[in-house]
Formats: sequence, structure tokens, C-alpha cells
Amino acid sequence: MPAPFVFALEPLLKKCLNLSHIKQLQAHLIATGVFDFYPFTRAKFLDFCAVSPSGSTLYARQMFSSIEFPVTNDWNAVIRGLAQSDTPLDAVTLYSQGLRVLRCKADALTCSFALKACARVLACNEAMQVHSQVVRDVTCWNAIIAGLAQGNRPDEALKLFKEMRDLQAHLIATGVFDFYPFTRAKFLDFCAVSPSGSTLYARQMFSSIEFPVTNDWNAVIRGLAQSDTPLDAVMLYSQGLRVLRCKADALTCSFALKACARVLACNEAMQVHSQVVRDVTCWNAIIAGLAQGNRPDEALKLFKEMRDVGFKPNGITVLGALSACAQLGAVQQGENVYSYIRDQNLDMNEQVCNVVIDMFGKCGFVEKAYQVFNDMRCRKTIVTWNTMIMVLGTNGDGVEALRLFERMSKEGFRPDSVSYLAVLCACNHVGMVDEGVKLFETMIKDWSVIPNIKHYGTMVDLLGRAGRLKEAYDIINSIPIKPDIVLWQTLLGACKTYGNVEMAEKASNKLVEMGSSSDGDFVLLSNIYAAQHRWKDVGRVRDNMKIKEVKKVPGFSYIDVNGGIHKFVNGDQAHSNLQEIYRKLEEIMSRIMEHGYVPETDYVLHDIGLEEKENALSYHSEKLAVAFGLLSINDENTAIRVNKNLRICGDCHEVMKLVSKAYKREIIVRDRTRFHRFKDGLCSCKDYWHCLFLWNSPKSKFFLQNGENGTGSPLHTRPSHQNQHRRPHRVPVPAQQSYEPYFKSHLIPEAVSLFQHIPSPNVVSWTSLISGYSNTLPALNHFVSMLRHPTQPNQRTLAIVLKTCAFLSSLTFGLQVHALAIKLSLATEPFTASGLVHFYAKTRLPNNARKVFDELPQKDAVCFSSVIVGLAQNSKPVDALSYFAEMRASGFGSTDYSVSAALRASAELAALEQCRLIHAHSVVNGLNLNTIVGTALIDGYGKCGMVNEARSVFDSLVPIMNLVGWNALMSSYAQQGDKDSVLELFSLMEHRGLAPDGYTFLSIMTAFCNAGFATETEQWFKRMELEYKSEPWIEHYTCLVGALGRSGRLEEAKNIALTMPNYKPDAAMWRALLSTSAHHGSIEMVKETSQRLQEIDPQDDSAYVIAANAFSGSGRLDEVQDIRRLMRDRRVQKEGGLSWIEVCGQEKILKLGYVPVYDQMMHEVGKGEKMEALWYHSEKLALAFGLVVGAAPPGKALRIVKNLRICRDCHEAFKYISRVVDREIIVRDVNRYHRFLDGSCNCGDYW
Repeated sequence: MPAPFVFALEPLLKKCLNLSHIKQLQAHLIATGVFDFYPFTRAKFLDFCAVSPSGSTLYARQMFSSIEFPVTNDWNAVIRGLAQSDTPLDAVTLYSQGLRVLRCKADALTCSFALKACARVLACNEAMQVHSQVVRDVTCWNAIIAGLAQGNRPDEALKLFKEMRDLQAHLIATGVFDFYPFTRAKFLDFCAVSPSGSTLYARQMFSSIEFPVTNDWNAVIRGLAQSDTPLDAVMLYSQGLRVLRCKADALTCSFALKACARVLACNEAMQVHSQVVRDVTCWNAIIAGLAQGNRPDEALKLFKEMRDVGFKPNGITVLGALSACAQLGAVQQGENVYSYIRDQNLDMNEQVCNVVIDMFGKCGFVEKAYQVFNDMRCRKTIVTWNTMIMVLGTNGDGVEALRLFERMSKEGFRPDSVSYLAVLCACNHVGMVDEGVKLFETMIKDWSVIPNIKHYGTMVDLLGRAGRLKEAYDIINSIPIKPDIVLWQTLLGACKTYGNVEMAEKASNKLVEMGSSSDGDFVLLSNIYAAQHRWKDVGRVRDNMKIKEVKKVPGFSYIDVNGGIHKFVNGDQAHSNLQEIYRKLEEIMSRIMEHGYVPETDYVLHDIGLEEKENALSYHSEKLAVAFGLLSINDENTAIRVNKNLRICGDCHEVMKLVSKAYKREIIVRDRTRFHRFKDGLCSCKDYWHCLFLWNSPKSKFFLQNGENGTGSPLHTRPSHQNQHRRPHRVPVPAQQSYEPYFKSHLIPEAVSLFQHIPSPNVVSWTSLISGYSNTLPALNHFVSMLRHPTQPNQRTLAIVLKTCAFLSSLTFGLQVHALAIKLSLATEPFTASGLVHFYAKTRLPNNARKVFDELPQKDAVCFSSVIVGLAQNSKPVDALSYFAEMRASGFGSTDYSVSAALRASAELAALEQCRLIHAHSVVNGLNLNTIVGTALIDGYGKCGMVNEARSVFDSLVPIMNLVGWNALMSSYAQQGDKDSVLELFSLMEHRGLAPDGYTFLSIMTAFCNAGFATETEQWFKRMELEYKSEPWIEHYTCLVGALGRSGRLEEAKNIALTMPNYKPDAAMWRALLSTSAHHGSIEMVKETSQRLQEIDPQDDSAYVIAANAFSGSGRLDEVQDIRRLMRDRRVQKEGGLSWIEVCGQEKILKLGYVPVYDQMMHEVGKGEKMEALWYHSEKLALAFGLVVGAAPPGKALRIVKNLRICRDCHEAFKYISRVVDREIIVRDVNRYHRFLDGSCNCGDYW
């Protein structure tokens, strides 16, 4: 193979679009000897296969295994791919294998990739070992510290950071810090960028350096650009040039440009870009910055210049260019960018595809957006679906948006908050009010998506456009989030449409109170007064604008003609074709008057004459743009596309409809909120657009650009009589705490910035800050800062901190908070007490939770619910039911959480009467129609063996039942081995459009497994993977292993356990295989699986007992004695068998010390002694007790629950007893249900 081919590998790799292409290239490389004799080329190839979307980490690892003498670069490539994949644990394993077996030599890159993998799987011990084995650089320090922090070992992370800081002090003392600038720059970079570092400290170090070099400067600018104060990076860049005389390089430029982009400092960005030698990173930063800084035309010019001077745009470059095209509506330039993307295979990146879809949508090309969506070569993500739904909605196709929303959930994507925002906007744009309200209700009920401020804003807009102003006003006043400026602006816009002056004044007063200085607020109120001819009030509003120096944003429009962007303002006098445009406009106005046009002078809200109003309407910027389009675009099949920075006015809207009819041309106008597609005298909005929903803040503009806007769009016709008298519709509001808007909108830096400007923050301010970081480590850090301030926390503060400790499993910190609560006399306050109960329950200390609750002087419903839920989750069912009874006796109203937890406890005990009592209680309290309670009822009845009653509850809730409820009922049937009912439910579920998940398939496989159909179990396992594209869990593999083992296919079961991808066999899997091996008398397999189970959990008594029983049954009593001796040496206690039966609503528990089996006794005793031991098994005692005391009336089944697997002798005995006493007997053992009737069992003796 000639050497020049080595350098031609890069373009060949780019042409590899799938794994098949990669294999073909590999075969060529092997055949020509390059793969074996050019290790650098081989490493490049491995890296591409491991990291590229076209490749496969599994195949890359197979290739690596086939290399006889791998080098470090080969090793690094595969570890890097595995570390980024869904199986980072394999990267850690390969790293260990490379050191021990392959004798590979690790370098800094190896360490970095391995440490990232350790961080992803929270393997802190392995990370420490990796860190100790190689020479450390800054990347390694960052990786290990980040990994320890993510792995809940902050003490060790801080210890390492201190170790490096101590090393820094040593270097300063020895002179290395001053005379070795490269080392110093590395330290600065670590301090500025590391999660454990401080940009402030890095800047102080930089200021102390007498003669800083470029690398020092770069390190600090980089840290500041990524921090909460990017403006400081811009200032330091300027200071470095002017004062310190630092020499900027490409890295300096890149970091400074990123900072400029974050603060929208476009002029400064252009200056930076002109001062240094440019590379691709610099071009990317400046193009993105201009696009984000509302200078899209300049961004596109730079994109063209970049290509002209020989630089090759990458995936990041095209994102900025596409954003600029979307802002301008420049579809021709957008298509050029898209052609480049396809030529360079950049469309293999889903983010690029998402932005292409968004670009075409914002340019009004819905069909092209849909084509890109359907033809994507990379995988679709939830962002892709959301983007497409948003495109359809903003272009007025609400019906298709709803259809796509339903299709998304059917294909297995769970809607998130943005999905609902997009589909609600779609309803908003076309006036689908009832559909929008229903969707809003399903957010919480079906998908547990909590509405945020943008969802409520969309609902306000939707109702406001429909004239239901009172309902919109009520929503604003009832939502659990503090209403922001946008909500009141939305209501104000609706008031303008319907001329409701009184409500408009209320909204305007609220906006003034909130400090709004948006020109739109003043203009809307002025317009409302003008429409009522209240000119004095108009003058007062305009005087206020002058006093506050508020200027109205001038209207302008863009049009793209032959790739050139032309801008027009109202009454434009600057365009080069001015005279031709105005002559064309006069022709247009004359021609549409023949079609019945009459100027709508109501839209000119000035106290002037009618003729002046008509002239003012004639020269709106969008009319001038359309006139120029008719002059310049001669192809009648090409639509005229106009972008308007404000809302299109009613008169222009009417003119566009008539122009499209008179000239037989399609006109597409994109105003600030939506698209209007005019054709044959009609508009796609169906004239539903008049109400304005304003987004004026910079952050709101950011949401618009990223497809997350909560806008509705302008609204429709005048209110009908029906709308005015419609009964108000209450939109459900979730019960939750009121969060600060910034935190709720994930604007954490802005919230922290506001907090830092509070001179003396009080407990409320601190609590809001801690709440914003809830469930993260910074919440605990801020709590410590609060105590040092010092500010004394209140009970709400402690509740949030305890919730965070529970989430992070931080037992030590939580115990300290409890001690502090006692010291401050807050431990018995309701919020603190509930938090403590929740904390101890989550950390598996239910007795502590119960003690906290019992010591409360006054208990409330929340405290009761917390302790009931905690005990039920910690397998304390009797205690949970006891507290539930106490809660009812104390007069507190039950909640859906307390009822569902009580049902969970009843299900664990298989206490049927308790389930029925709680069911009746839920009906009386109106909780039975709640999906949470309904699902718990289905699960409770199912675990009590009453699948018919579970089905009855399910059928009553089918219209609102979510996937969890379907799975609960399927699981109930599966435990009975009723495969037909499971399949029937599965068919119904698919018919209703619900996408099955892993639990669904687990129920199906369990049903076939319990029914003894191993082949069908295997078939469904394969269907899950191939047909439904659902990745199997380890539980699915365990079920398959159990099914194959029961059918006698032990070797196949073992091979599956040892070869399954992504998982290692756990104790449950080996236990299943051990049990089936013992059942079939395969002693060698019993030995092997028992040994493997003991290696995983030496204290698992089943590993010894099942093996001993198998040895005993085959007469190998010496080995039985060996096992008993091993148990004694390891102090393994066999779990005592016990059974319980419910009598008059109470559980009667009968215990037995051990569970012998007649033909498999572990004890070497006589036959008579064995038989006598079998008589007293706990399940037989429970059955006898039930018959004696009449646990169930004649004709009703006796129900027994067993904590272990029922033995064969008891199983056989129960079959005979059911015939003798003529009673149905139901036994629930640890694995499944056994229903004995007329001498047979529903398991078919297959268990």
C-alpha cells in the first residue's frame, strides 16, 4: 500500500455513511496491509468507528480485540468511544484489561478518557486508581475532580484540589511559577475552568504576575467567558491589548468572541475578529455572536467570506448561519447552506438537522421542513419532534401539529414541557380553544409534566383571543408561579382586541407596578384609548412615554430577492428603486379596490382626518416590500416572502389577501409571532390573529429563536354572543410551591446575580436561592453559606435542605440538619417534620422516620402522608396501615398519596379486605377517579389475586388511564400466568395509541414464563428488540433465563446470562438459573450457579439452601454437610419460612423455622421424621387455621401469602385439600400465584 494513501484516509472516512461502508473500507485496509503496518492510520480508523454516528463502539472493540500487538493510540480510540457511549463501564473494563493483560502503556489521553468513563458510572475508586497510574496534566485533574464530585465524594474532590493548590504554593516558593510560564498557565487554566476552582482567584493570580504571557491571558479569559460574568472577559481582553500589551493569538480571539456572543457585544466582537489571525473556531464564534446579536445579515456575509478565503465551515459554523437565515427569512441562502451540509455529511448530526428544520419553518417552507424531518439519516430526538411541531403550529397547521404530537408518543417519545408548549401554540394559532384546554389538562394527568410560566402564558393568550377575558384573568391570579410581565402584556393585548378598557387598565397598572418599560405596553394602552376616542387618555399615555424616555420600535420589513436582502421602513425614502416601487404600489391599491378593498382606518389610532389615515395606511413597510416583490420576482409560481419585525396590521392583512387574489400570487408574511400564507384571497390563519402576545425581553427573544417560545399568536374575530356568556372554564393548577420565575425558567445565573445584589439578604431570599438549586450539591453549599452569613433558617428552608439530602442520599449532612432543627426548636414544625420523615424514609431508616412522627405534638395531613408513604416504601406494611387508620381516626382528609401508599402496603400483605376498605374510602372521598389511586387499586387487587376486581377498576378509568395503569393490570394477569388476557390488553393499549415500554414487555414475558411457554417468551424478547426498538433490561434477560431454565434448556439459559450485552449477571439471574437447575437435577449446573451466586452475595441463603436440597435429593449427603459447614463459617442465616392469612381484616402470621422437602431434606433423618416435618410447614398451618376459624365464608376462596417459594409437597397437598374441602385456595408465594380448585392448580405444576 503506498504511503500517500495514508493521508487520503480522511476523505474516505467522510464518505462512510453507515457501518457497512466502514466494514468495506476496513477490508480494503487489511488487504493492502495498511491496517497491520500503519498503526497511526489504524488508530484514526478505529477512532472514527468508535466515535462517529456512522460507526459502532461494539464493532470498534471487536476490531481492537483482533489486533495482535495494539499500540496506545488504538487503545485510546476505543476507550474514548466507549466512554462517550451508553456503556461507559466497558471503557473502565477495557482500561483495566489493557494494563493487566495487553500491557498497554497509558498516557495522559488514556487517563482522561478512562476518568470520564469512571465519572459517568460514578466509579470513584476506579477513578482514583486511574489517576494514580499516569502522569497528570490539567485535563486529568479536571476529570478526576469532576468524577469525585459527581460520585458524591466531595471531600476527596476538595482534597485533590487542595493537593494541587499546595503544589502551586510549592512551585511559587521554588521559583517555578515565575520562571516556567507554561506550567503557570496550566495552573491558571485549571483554577479558572475547574468546577472546584474560582475565576476570581484566577484573575487575582493573573494580576499578580509581573510579565504575563499570552497563555496566562488566554487561561483567565477562557474561565471568565464560561462564568457568570462574561463581560469581564471582554474587559480583560481589552485591558490586555491596551495596558498589558499582550499578544493575542487564535485562542485569545476564540475565547473573547464567545464572551462577546454571550453579552451580545457585536461591535466588540467585530473588533476582536479584525485583530487576530483567524481560524475556524474564531469564525464560528463571530458568526454565532452576530446571529445571536440581531445582526443576521452581517453573519451571512461573514459566512460567505469565510468560504471565499478558504476556510471550511463545520457543524458549529452552519448552526450560526442557519440561525441568521431563519431570522431574515432568507430561504435561498438557507438552501445553499443546507446543500453544503449534505455535501459534507454534516446532516449526520441531529442538532444540525433540527436547526435546518427550524430554518425552513421560519422561512415558511413547511413542506421542506417536513421533508428534512422524514428523511433524516441520524436518529430523531425529542428536540426534533418538538421543532417540527412548532414549525407546523407557527405556520397555521394546527391539525397536523396535533397529529404529529400523537404520533410522537406512539413512537415511544415521552412529551416534555417543550412538546406541550409547541402543541399548545399550534392550537393557539388556529383558535382550537377546547383542544388546547384539554391538552393542558393532560399535561399533569397523563405525563406528569408540570406547567411553567410559558404554558400558563399560552393558555392566557388562547382564552384571551377567544374573548374569554375573565377566565384568562382568573388564571393569572390563581397560578402557583408569580405572574411575569409577559402574562399581563398578553392580557393587555386581548383587551385591545375586545375593547375592554377596564381590564386593560388593570393589566396596565400591574405592568407599571412590575417596572415594565416596554414600548408595547404603552402603545397597546394608547391604542385601546384611541379606539374609544379617549384622546386625552391617549395624550397622557404618550406623555408618560416621554417622561420615561420610552421609544416605540419602528416597524420594518425584509424581502429576499435573488439572494439579496432588501429592507423597508414605513414611508421608505431610501431604496434605490423608490419611484418604481411607489408606482407599483399605486397600481396595486387601484387594482384591489376593484375587488372591494376599503381602507380600514380604524387601525390608524391618531386624531387626524380620514384622508390622512388612508395615506398613512398606504405606505406600511410590508406593502412596500410586496410591491417590490411583484416588480422583481416575475415567476408566478414563486411565492413572495416578507418578514415583518412587528405584528402585521389588520389593513395590511386585508390588502395581502386581495393582492394574492388579484395577481394570482402566493404571499407569505412572517410577523413577530406567526406565518400568514395568503393565496386566492384567503389566509392560512383564517383571520385568527388579531391579539398580540409580546415577548420584548432579551431572554424572551432567545426563547423565540430556539423554538421554545410560549407565544400564542395574534387573534381572530370579534367576540360572539356565545363566547360572552360561556361558563368560565377553570384550568387545573398543580399543587406545588411557588418558585422564583428565574429558577423556574432555568435562568440560574440571572437569579444568582439578582441575589448577589441584595445588600442584606433575609431568610426568604436565602430560601429562594436554596430552593432554586434543590436536589443538587450547590443547595447544601448555599445552606452552609447562609448559616455563616449568619441568617437563621426557618422550617421551609430546612424542609428544602432535607429534601435535597434525601435525593443525594447524604445521610451525614441530613443528620446534622436534624440536630440543627432540634437546636432551633424547629424539628416539630410541620414543614421540617415532613422533611425529616421523607429524609429518613429515603435513606432506608424507617424506624427513625416513625420516631420523628411519633414525637410531633401536632400532626397534619402532610406529616401523616409522609410517614405512610415512607413506611410503605420500606416494606413496613403493617405500620403503614396502622398510621393510615390513625390518620382517618384523627379526622384528617386522605390524600391521593396516603391512599395509594396504604394500598401499596395492603398489596404487600395481600390483604384483600384492607384493599376493599380503602377502595370504599377512596370512593367516598372522591379519590377513586384519580389515576394515581386508580393504579394503586389495580396493583393492590392484582397482588391479592383478584384480577377481576382489578379489571373492573381499570375499565372505569380507561379514558384517563396512563401507561403505568395498563402495565399494573398486565402485571396482575402475568402473575397468574394468564397470557391471553395480557395479550388482549397489549392489543387494546396499542389501539389506543399508547407506546409500550420495558415494563409492558416484562409483563408479557412473565405471563408466558409463568404459563410454561419458553419459546413464546423468547419470541417476545426478540420482538421487543427488533420490532419495537426497545432495549432489553436485565430484568428481561432474567425472565428469559428463567423461562429457558424451567423448560430444561439450561445451557442456553447460561449462555444468555454470560453473553448479554451491557449487563453483568446479577444475583437474581443466577438465583433463577440455580432454582431451575435444581428442579431438573443438573448437579454440575447447580454447583456452578451456586458458586457464582455466592461470589456476588456471600450472605444470600438461597445460594446454599437450594444447592443443599439438590445434593440431598441426589443422595450426596457429604456435600450437604459441606454446605452446612460453609454456612456456619460464614454465619449465613437461613430465612425462616412464614405464611399469613387474613381473618376479619387482620393478618395472622404463622412461622416455621425451616422448610424441609420430603425427598430433598438437608437432614439425614428417618422417613417418619421427614414426614412429620412436612406436616408443619407454615402454609399448611395457615390453611388449617383459616378452615378452623372460618377466615372466608363458604364459597369464597381462602387466601394465603408465603414469603418463600411454595414447596412441592405443600403444592401437592393443597391440590388434594381443595378437592376434599371443596374450597378454592389461593397461595401467593415469592414468585407467583397458585390457584387451587378441584384438585388442580392454574400453574399446571409448572413453577
